[in-house]
Amino acid sequence: MVRFYLQMPAGANPKEVTREQLHARAAAILQGFQFEVAETRWWSAYVIGQRLASQFTAGNERIFLTGDACHTHSPKAGQGCVQPRTSHFLPSLLTYPTRSYTATDQSSA
Repeated sequence: MVRFYLQMPAGANPKEVTREQLHARAAAILQGFQFEVAETRWWSAYVIGQRLASQFTAGNERIFLTGDACHTHSPKAGQGCVQPRTSHFLPSLLTYPTRSYTATDQSSA
């Protein structure tokens, strides 16, 4: 069993896409390789909305947007900011310049 995610040509209406069109698109993409569809158990067509935040900070740069708060993504590959190490290291990375400046400023006073 194999799952394919196929990008249809620009302007394709998901409500009008047929299983046969999906098979033809896959065959065109895999042209030069042997490709045969024995059965299709499930298929769907949908529009992927792709957006990106216009800025990543707010409130005098005291609020930071990360991961899925910054963008939408394809449902097939969303990773977001879900790994524990990302969440763990982000605060220290964001405060490093402030900590460095404060330490230098206090030592020279």
